[in-house]
Amino acid sequence: GDFYYEPPSGYLALCTSNMDAPSIKLPGEHFNTVLFTGDNSSNAVTGVGFQPDFLWVKQRTTSSNHGLSDAVRGATAILSTSLTDDEAVSSTYIESFDSDGFTAGSNSWLNENTQAYVAWNWLASTTFNPATAGTVTTGSGRSNATAGFSIVGYTGEASGMTIGHGLSQAP
Repeated sequence: GDFYYEPPSGYLALCTSNMDAPSIKLPGEHFNTVLFTGDNSSNAVTGVGFQPDFLWVKQRTTSSNHGLSDAVRGATAILSTSLTDDEAVSSTYIESFDSDGFTAGSNSWLNENTQAYVAWNWLASTTFNPATAGTVTTGSGRSNATAGFSIVGYTGEASGMTIGHGLSQAP
């Protein structure tokens, strides 16, 4: 393209024809963001394009807490990156992971009436046992090798243990 000033030698215009092919051709098949409005009741949020295995929800209009849930611990188990609390388990936060999204519960933290929310959704549809490639003896996991994403739950047993991750190479 035309430049106002002559670009340095070896530099190219920023355009898709000058970029490498992406390693994930269709990223929307592995990660998707949806916006929704809270309703303080059982709220089916759709448009994700897959059943999420990891979900991160945040209210967009206030400084409300973040809510994180995953398929290994179960949809009703919630963590928050903005709190020091341990895991909370209640269907009033997230009721379920659904084929095209999830259902938010009646709790105002993640589904306050008329409030705007964002939900980041990741796919990790392959189930694996973290003990198959590690030294832990109990646990469960889900992975998406294409996207380089893995969720692992295990029981800590000793120092120096290794934990399988379900990916083709170490994270």
